Amino acid sequence: MERVWPERRVKDAKKYPRMVHEWWKHWNNRQELYRAIAPLRRVLVRSRVSELHMLAFVPKGYVYGDATIVFAFDDDYHFALLQSGVHEVWLRKQASSLRTDIRYTPTDCFDTFPFPAQANRNLAAHALSTTGQPAQTPSDYLYDAAVLCLLLDELRRRQRPADEFTLQKHAFVAKEKLSIPLRSQFERKAAGPWSHDLRYRAIHAGEKRRWLRWENNRLVPAASFSKGVEYARVFLGDKAARLAELVQDLQGFGHAGLERWTTVLKVVSDLRKQGRPITLDAIQGEVDAWHEKRLKELFTEESVEYTVRQMVRQGWIQLDETKPRVSLYEQAARLGAEYHEHRRQIMLARRLGLTKTYNLFHNPACQDADILRLRELHAAMDRAILACYGWEDLNPGHDFYPNDRGQTRYTLSPEARREVLARLVELNLEIANQEKRHG
Repeated sequence: MERVWPERRVKDAKKYPRMVHEWWKHWNNRQELYRAIAPLRRVLVRSRVSELHMLAFVPKGYVYGDATIVFAFDDDYHFALLQSGVHEVWLRKQASSLRTDIRYTPTDCFDTFPFPAQANRNLAAHALSTTGQPAQTPSDYLYDAAVLCLLLDELRRRQRPADEFTLQKHAFVAKEKLSIPLRSQFERKAAGPWSHDLRYRAIHAGEKRRWLRWENNRLVPAASFSKGVEYARVFLGDKAARLAELVQDLQGFGHAGLERWTTVLKVVSDLRKQGRPITLDAIQGEVDAWHEKRLKELFTEESVEYTVRQMVRQGWIQLDETKPRVSLYEQAARLGAEYHEHRRQIMLARRLGLTKTYNLFHNPACQDADILRLRELHAAMDRAILACYGWEDLNPGHDFYPNDRGQTRYTLSPEARREVLARLVELNLEIANQEKRHG
């Protein structure tokens, strides 16, 4: 009270009514952030202002202050990528400074950073946009609303209910199985994949055009429903017929079967995005770790295995071989996990925080075995990330070098830093040109 009330009482109550009249509450509790991290086990964080580049995993239940940057990742690969010397080269070029510290601004340091797989993702988006149809703009959920119209039409033809659960599952399968370019993002929720965007933004877009109406927790046709259906058929092309076949394929599923089927499909999609092998054990492990799941009895080991076998048999998913070749992304993730754990053990054993640990890391005079191992792991992690970009030809040359402020740092050689930055800039421009050409 001594710190908060004196500051808030002098604010403009008309401009900031909640800040003044409910001064004891968080002014802005960032619901968008907490929705984004809800499906995760943990989150990556970094100090907004710091002389050193340091990331760490923390529990997702914290209240994060303005001085903390939160990354909505819980996997070891993204830790390895963002902690790597590759990302540090980029952020030190893009970031602003505060005295001798670096200010990590997400819009400059993160949003512009070209990820290793980003070029491929943009090519995939290009493939979707070359059908001759107009591209969906960032604020427009018109396509999503049109797809809902077509789904509703197909469900009504088969006398199936258009309740929220059924629509969510059919829309998710359409997006994953048919690569229909829905803007709506699906999260891991208690009843399987669920989209806040679909429920509110897409349906709202349909209501504005009088295509759809939400009534008694069901979607029903509005006055111009036929126009929405026709719009979907035009922009989907031959995928409209495939969507009808998909609805027919799912007709025999009850709620439990549809939840199991879509949950496994969501897990397989997430594993693929993370570059992890798609195996029965991996799928079972992800389902077991699905924290939002309430109906655990639906997901026994036997029921998950049966669902996976059925999906493989019908061609919905494909499992990797029993002993898959370790992918570049998986190798980077393994090294990231080992680095993070070894660093944690150093901090526990020495009773140090991150800053003092990295002061030892960057001190050439420190030749202790645990710090030497941390440097080895950092260099190996950097090489793994370079391999993910396809830049195995680049010699990182890890050693102690002065930075532009005369501080000694264990990092990539000056030549390697210049080359990495040049390649990242080139990749960034390539991605920007692709987005400009193909919407």
